[in-house]
Amino acid sequence: QGLRNHGNTCFMNAVVQCLSNTAPLAEVLALGRYRARGGRAEVTHRLAALVRALWTRDYTPQLSAEFKNIVSKHSAQFRGNAQHDALEFLLWLLDRMHEDLGAASPAQQTCHPEEEVGVPRRGGRTPWLRLGGCPRQVWHRGSRDVLAGGGLESSLTCPHCLKQSNTFDPFLCISLPIPLRQTRALNVTLVLQCERRRFVRVGLAVPLLGTVAELREMVAREGRIPPEQVILAEVSPRGFLRSLGDAEELGAAGEGAPLYAFQPPPARRAGTAPPPPRHWLAAARPPRSDWLGARGRPPPTARSSDCLHPGAGGRILLLLCNTAGDGPRLARFGPPLVLREERGVSWEQLQQSILAQLRALLRGEVQAQ
Repeated sequence: QGLRNHGNTCFMNAVVQCLSNTAPLAEVLALGRYRARGGRAEVTHRLAALVRALWTRDYTPQLSAEFKNIVSKHSAQFRGNAQHDALEFLLWLLDRMHEDLGAASPAQQTCHPEEEVGVPRRGGRTPWLRLGGCPRQVWHRGSRDVLAGGGLESSLTCPHCLKQSNTFDPFLCISLPIPLRQTRALNVTLVLQCERRRFVRVGLAVPLLGTVAELREMVAREGRIPPEQVILAEVSPRGFLRSLGDAEELGAAGEGAPLYAFQPPPARRAGTAPPPPRHWLAAARPPRSDWLGARGRPPPTARSSDCLHPGAGGRILLLLCNTAGDGPRLARFGPPLVLREERGVSWEQLQQSILAQLRALLRGEVQAQ
C-alpha cells in the first residue's frame, strides 16, 4: 500500500516502506512486541502505528502526517517541506528507535569481541551472530529485542609478541555494489513448420557477452527443434537486413531490425517429386520478393550454410520476404517465408510455389489458374 506524500516526504515514505517490508522488524512494531522507555518513545510509537496500518490496510493520510510531525518535533533537520537524503533519515530513525527502546545505539558502543563475540551469556543467549565474516548484533534486553546493527571486524597482530587484538567498529548500514546487468531482453519471432504454431513470438534473456551460437541454442529450446534447424536473420519493415552467424557477438543482435528464427521445411528424399499445391494462383502484378540466399549472403557458419547451401539432390533453401512499392515507399507485407526448392526450378514454378504459400494473404479478386 502506498503512502501519501506530504510535501517532499518521498524520502521519508521510502524509508518507512523499507522498514515495513523488513519482516522481523515489522512483526515487532505491528504486534507491539517492544517495550519503550518511559514516555520518550513518540517516534517509535508513531512508526509502529503507521506500519500496523499498512499491514492491516487501515492506512489514512493522517497517520503519515502525524509521523512527519513527530519527526519534525524531535529533529530540526527534517522540519519543513524540503527534500532530504533517504539514507540519512534511515540512520537517524534507527538511532532514535534505539534510544526510545532503551538500547545503546551502535554508534555509541565500544565492542570487545573477546568478551562478547560468540560467548553465550546466562540463559544461553548470544549477543553476536556471525554471518560469514561479518557479525550481526542483536540486542536482548528482557522482552525488548529489536534492532540490528553491524560491526566491522579488524584484527591487529604484534610482530614481536604475536599477540592479536580484535576490535569491531559498529555501523548501522553498509554500502554494497549494485550488480552489473548480465543479460538483456531480446524478442525473437519463430517461423515454424507447424500449422498449429506457425509463428511464435518469444522473449529471451540473452547474455550480454554471449554469441549467436548461444542464442541459437536458446531459440531451439523454445521452439523444441534441433539447433541446426534454426536460421537467424534480421527482418526490417523494408525487407531482409542481414543474417547472423554463430561466431558473432550478441551485443548488436536484434538492434537493427526485429529478429526472426526460421525453421527450414523437411528435406524430401532424392528422386521424389514435390507435391503440387492444392491450387495454383497467379497475381496480375506479382509481388516483389527478396531472397536472402539469392543475394549471395548466406550466414558464415556451418549450421546456417548447411541449410542455405545446396544439399542432396541439388536443393536450396530460400528465405522469402515480400515487399511492395519502390524507393521510400518500399514496404514489406505478409510474414517472411521459407521455401525449399530444386536448384533447377524454373522461375514460373518458383512463382507458383510462392503464390501457393501466400494464398491466405491474397485478395479475393486474384484469379486461380
